[in-house]
Amino acid sequence: MTRVFIDILNYMDKIPNLNELLPKELAHTTELKEKGILTHLFIKKDNTGAILVMNVDNFDKAKEIVATMPMFSYFEKVDYSYIEEEY
Repeated sequence: MTRVFIDILNYMDKIPNLNELLPKELAHTTELKEKGILTHLFIKKDNTGAILVMNVDNFDKAKEIVATMPMFSYFEKVDYSYIEEEY
């Protein structure tokens, strides 16, 4: 099954309203997980972003979903790659 791997560069210390946005971001990603869209979410230990794996088949759909994330306006860079699960 092909999935989309998303690498987000986002400096958490540069977000002025982080305390307000973070609960909204977590609620949004939880909803995506419950819908089966988001299969993995990894937070970078150095607080520079996140890695997501989405169960979508093209970049356009992944970009559309990422754009709905509450912290999207603070994302400095987003890279998309196709991945295929081997095992």
